[in-house]
Amino acid sequence: DEEYACCPVIKDCGAATLRHLLKEYIGERNVNKLRTTAQLRAAAKKCKLHERKLKGADALRHRAGIVVSMLSRLERRAPDARAALTNATLERRGQWVVVTKADHEKKEEHKSVNAAEKLEHQLEEKVKKAVQTRAEKRKAFLVANQKAASAGSAISAVDGHDTLLATFEATEKAVDVAFRKRKPITFRMAPFYSGWVEAQGLLIDGVRYCVLAYGSLALFDREAAPRKKLASLKLHGAVVEPKPSDLERNARVEVRRGNRRITLRPPPHGSKYHKKAAALVDMAAILIVAIGHANGSPDIKELEVFRRKGAADDTAAMQPTLKSNVSTPTTPMVRIRAPSPSIESAHSAPATPATPAA
Repeated sequence: DEEYACCPVIKDCGAATLRHLLKEYIGERNVNKLRTTAQLRAAAKKCKLHERKLKGADALRHRAGIVVSMLSRLERRAPDARAALTNATLERRGQWVVVTKADHEKKEEHKSVNAAEKLEHQLEEKVKKAVQTRAEKRKAFLVANQKAASAGSAISAVDGHDTLLATFEATEKAVDVAFRKRKPITFRMAPFYSGWVEAQGLLIDGVRYCVLAYGSLALFDREAAPRKKLASLKLHGAVVEPKPSDLERNARVEVRRGNRRITLRPPPHGSKYHKKAAALVDMAAILIVAIGHANGSPDIKELEVFRRKGAADDTAAMQPTLKSNVSTPTTPMVRIRAPSPSIESAHSAPATPATPAA
């Protein structure tokens, strides 16, 4: 199906992706001679890789890899895990720990303001200013930390140590220690997308504005506020299935969760909404990554390993004197059995999205 096809965009491809694509055209031996991403991109341009069309599962895997690479650059680091996780709810998703609720209410903020107001009446003017300054700094500190833990984000590192490829037990223990000792913690945001789609399902049939964010898919009647939410679907426990077709405009992507399902595709060509919509292959790739992220899917972990392999190859090329095997991603895999009661388990929901078919 032509709608599930794409040409590689060389500037968006990492080293691992370029190596994978170039093997077919110049052979594995010649690919291994190319050490840096710049050399790989030059070879890709020479053999006109950007004109070669990927189809089916290859196209989806390629576009999904680019989405994962983009997300790796959209991580938020909080200096204090305790402040970041205050009023947040964590839950196990596969081997990941995901923020399911980020109800950062104004409780802490009110405490700071009330304390400052009481001191205003008791202290002199100079002391008042000092207290107000401390209260403002405290409020700013809490807000800065809590913004990092948005709903749907996954804990990607604790105190500088990676957790995306670690076991759940290791991550759970690291989070517990970081919370008690106020260590830094890093969150990888949930995939996001917004644009016009033609939707069928959830009592909707027609062109609607789609917003994918915070681990949820929502459909609205218009793009700008004020707007009405027409339907929504949580991505945890959902599966995605690309549906190619030989008939024109019959290709689509289906998302289902239990007995609820919805199919999406770009608006018709020539409509005023088409220019503001993503191609079907990109729409499907984003949904695959988003649902995999929400469920801690092994498929997404494989894409992350693939991405890191390319980054490690670049590091090895820039440091040729190192004899160690830096091309292998280094990830702490400390296994600790002690469970933490602060992280809820979600074993009942399916954790792996459907694998896209060619």
